[in-house]
Amino acid sequence: MTRLRLCLLLIYWGLTALCNVLGVDSWQQASDRAGSLSMINLIPLILVDHLSMAADLLGIRLRSYLQVHSAIGIMACLQALAHVLIVTFSHGFSVHKSLHFYGLLSVCGLASTVLILLLRGWFYELFIKGHYILTIFAVVMLWQHLKNVQKSFLQLCLAVGISVFFLVTFFRWILILWRNISAQRFGSKACIISGKDAAEIEITLARPFNVQAGQFVYIWIPGVRGAFFQIHPFQITWWENQEDGKARHIALLAKARSGFTAGLTGLDPKDVFVAWIDGPYGKPLSVSHYSHILMIATGIGIAAQIAYIRQVLDSSQCAASPVQNVFIAWEVDKKTDLDWVNKWMCKLLQEDTKHYMLRFALYLPYCQPVARSEPQGNHNRVWKLYTKMDSKRIVSDDFWGKKEKKLITISADDYLRDDVRKLVQRQMRDSVDIIELDFQPPQVRSVGFFKKHSKGKVSDV
Repeated sequence: MTRLRLCLLLIYWGLTALCNVLGVDSWQQASDRAGSLSMINLIPLILVDHLSMAADLLGIRLRSYLQVHSAIGIMACLQALAHVLIVTFSHGFSVHKSLHFYGLLSVCGLASTVLILLLRGWFYELFIKGHYILTIFAVVMLWQHLKNVQKSFLQLCLAVGISVFFLVTFFRWILILWRNISAQRFGSKACIISGKDAAEIEITLARPFNVQAGQFVYIWIPGVRGAFFQIHPFQITWWENQEDGKARHIALLAKARSGFTAGLTGLDPKDVFVAWIDGPYGKPLSVSHYSHILMIATGIGIAAQIAYIRQVLDSSQCAASPVQNVFIAWEVDKKTDLDWVNKWMCKLLQEDTKHYMLRFALYLPYCQPVARSEPQGNHNRVWKLYTKMDSKRIVSDDFWGKKEKKLITISADDYLRDDVRKLVQRQMRDSVDIIELDFQPPQVRSVGFFKKHSKGKVSDV
């Protein structure tokens, strides 16, 4: 979390706490105030059933919206707990009273939506479905609770929130049907080129749409083993446009972990599956007005960077483009990962024949080190370094020495992101922006990896 977001969070929590005590003269008022604040915080969370759509409607990035959603959800939960505790302390509690019984069930459901966040990193499908079910349960119990309280204004607010939820959900499903059903097709078509620990999903869309760098889609492929009840988001890594500028084919890169992604491995590439698309979502970032761009990725994080590299190259066709060089530092988890990205990397390098602005540094810590790093490709634009990535050597003096506007984009593990952010904050001397992309790879590193030394320098590339 950045310092600015921390400050905003503290202001939000401070103002809410002030509302808890301002004008409160009795335990009854304190209880009513906490209950009202809980519901006021809850209503914005239930207006939209899909977080990605909510972020797009607000015009903010998904990562930012998730942080806002989490902060408001925790506050709603804490206010509800305070409401229950104050009632219990001042009036006593009895499960035989409908007012208390439904209120307790609502608070338990709300608290469970927060606790289930612990499962998100390991059991995504279980988390997302459990989160929705628990939220619905909490809202239904809250409605029953308010009926016993007989506070018409609070009931009206909740009724409006529920109505908006159903309206937005209906509108989203109309968009999904329109996206996947056309006069020629019922559903999109997916071909899956699978390997041992990754898969490329090539989708022929039922209806072409404009693709922008940074966008992602949710896909449902019921024909894949164990995937009938699973819908997963994937970054759009590559796409092929028609003459009208809309994409008919998109490519997604999936790392095999568990559940749906594990079922993608071992499939016959000749098989064609019916796929349903929800999206695209995501607030595109404009990276083409910077002079020097540093892109950092680890593992599958390269999938998020490739689209932005393509955006930069497309903009470079314009004579007014200020971009002078783009350096991509990618630490590869396994050697086979290179096979998935190699064709797109080659296409990008082939397109960059006018300015030769692209430079790739491939960090291969799993390979046997050689005497020195060797450049490959025309104009020495690809370097292989047989070591782990070191942020101090990537964000080097050579990068800081450039006077024009600079950008750093990151799609990497937690440790590297934190280290780069701290490094930029300590050494900032000129105008530089740092952006953490919406898609971030899972954590794979050990805490002590930064202590290992690199055998190559960014300035060598």
